[in-house]
Amino acid sequence: PLSLHNGLLAPVFVFFMIALAQNEPKVLKWSPLIFLGEISYGIYLLQEPLHKYMVRLNDYLQLPYNGVFFYAYLAVLLVASTLSYYFIETPLRKKINGTSGTRSV
Repeated sequence: PLSLHNGLLAPVFVFFMIALAQNEPKVLKWSPLIFLGEISYGIYLLQEPLHKYMVRLNDYLQLPYNGVFFYAYLAVLLVASTLSYYFIETPLRKKINGTSGTRSV
Protein backbone atom coordinates (compact mmCIF):
# COMPACT_ATOMS: atom_id res chain seq x y z
CA PRO A 1 0.00 0.00 0.00
CA LEU A 2 0.97 3.63 -0.56
CA SER A 3 2.57 5.23 2.49
CA LEU A 4 2.19 8.97 3.04
CA HIS A 5 5.00 8.99 5.61
CA ASN A 6 7.83 8.53 3.13
CA GLY A 7 8.07 12.09 1.87
CA LEU A 8 5.31 11.81 -0.72
CA LEU A 9 3.66 14.96 0.62
CA ALA A 10 6.91 16.95 0.80
CA PRO A 11 6.17 18.91 -2.42
CA VAL A 12 2.89 20.08 -0.89
CA PHE A 13 4.72 21.41 2.16
CA VAL A 14 7.31 23.10 -0.04
CA PHE A 15 4.48 24.79 -1.93
CA PHE A 16 2.99 26.15 1.31
CA MET A 17 6.39 27.25 2.61
CA ILE A 18 7.00 29.21 -0.59
CA ALA A 19 3.52 30.71 -0.36
CA LEU A 20 4.16 31.78 3.23
CA ALA A 21 7.49 33.34 2.30
CA GLN A 22 5.88 35.70 -0.21
CA ASN A 23 4.94 39.20 0.90
CA GLU A 24 1.26 38.73 0.13
CA PRO A 25 0.55 35.01 -0.35
CA LYS A 26 -2.53 34.92 -2.57
CA VAL A 27 -2.88 31.16 -2.29
CA LEU A 28 -3.51 31.43 1.46
CA LYS A 29 -6.45 33.75 0.77
CA TRP A 30 -8.19 30.98 -1.17
CA SER A 31 -11.63 30.55 0.42
CA PRO A 32 -11.50 26.72 0.81
CA LEU A 33 -8.24 27.04 2.76
CA ILE A 34 -9.74 29.78 4.94
CA PHE A 35 -12.78 27.60 5.58
CA LEU A 36 -10.60 24.62 6.53
CA GLY A 37 -8.70 26.89 8.90
CA GLU A 38 -11.93 27.98 10.55
CA ILE A 39 -13.16 24.42 11.11
CA SER A 40 -9.70 23.05 11.98
CA TYR A 41 -10.35 22.99 15.74
CA GLY A 42 -13.39 20.79 15.19
CA ILE A 43 -11.36 18.54 12.92
CA TYR A 44 -8.72 18.25 15.63
CA LEU A 45 -11.21 17.45 18.38
CA LEU A 46 -13.54 15.17 16.45
CA GLN A 47 -11.12 13.05 14.41
CA GLU A 48 -10.53 10.35 17.03
CA PRO A 49 -14.11 9.86 18.32
CA LEU A 50 -15.53 9.92 14.80
CA HIS A 51 -12.93 7.44 13.60
CA LYS A 52 -13.87 5.02 16.39
CA TYR A 53 -17.54 5.46 15.53
CA MET A 54 -16.90 4.95 11.81
CA VAL A 55 -14.89 1.76 12.47
CA ARG A 56 -17.81 0.38 14.50
CA LEU A 57 -20.24 1.43 11.79
CA ASN A 58 -18.02 -0.19 9.18
CA ASP A 59 -18.18 -3.48 11.05
CA TYR A 60 -21.88 -3.38 10.20
CA LEU A 61 -21.67 -1.92 6.66
CA GLN A 62 -18.56 -3.84 5.55
CA LEU A 63 -17.11 -1.05 3.39
CA PRO A 64 -13.69 -1.84 1.96
CA TYR A 65 -10.89 -0.22 3.96
CA ASN A 66 -9.36 1.26 0.83
CA GLY A 67 -10.53 4.65 -0.40
CA VAL A 68 -14.24 4.14 0.27
CA PHE A 69 -13.89 4.05 4.05
CA PHE A 70 -11.39 6.92 4.07
CA TYR A 71 -13.52 9.23 1.94
CA ALA A 72 -16.66 8.39 3.90
CA TYR A 73 -14.81 9.16 7.13
CA LEU A 74 -13.38 12.39 5.68
CA ALA A 75 -16.84 13.53 4.55
CA VAL A 76 -18.36 12.79 7.97
CA LEU A 77 -15.47 14.55 9.72
CA LEU A 78 -15.80 17.68 7.56
CA VAL A 79 -19.58 17.83 8.01
CA ALA A 80 -19.35 17.30 11.78
CA SER A 81 -16.59 19.91 12.09
CA THR A 82 -18.59 22.40 10.04
CA LEU A 83 -21.67 21.85 12.20
CA SER A 84 -19.66 22.22 15.40
CA TYR A 85 -18.12 25.45 14.07
CA TYR A 86 -21.45 27.06 13.20
CA PHE A 87 -23.59 25.72 16.04
CA ILE A 88 -21.12 25.47 18.95
CA GLU A 89 -17.92 27.46 18.38
CA THR A 90 -19.39 30.59 16.80
CA PRO A 91 -22.26 31.08 19.30
CA LEU A 92 -19.92 30.45 22.24
CA ARG A 93 -17.35 32.88 20.85
CA LYS A 94 -20.05 35.55 20.49
CA LYS A 95 -21.28 34.90 24.02
CA ILE A 96 -17.79 35.01 25.51
CA ASN A 97 -16.85 38.18 23.62
CA GLY A 98 -20.17 39.80 24.52
CA THR A 99 -19.81 39.13 28.25
CA SER A 100 -16.07 39.57 28.67
CA GLY A 101 -14.68 42.70 30.24
CA THR A 102 -16.31 45.04 32.72
CA ARG A 103 -19.89 46.17 32.63
CA SER A 104 -20.92 49.76 32.44
CA VAL A 105 -23.58 50.81 34.94
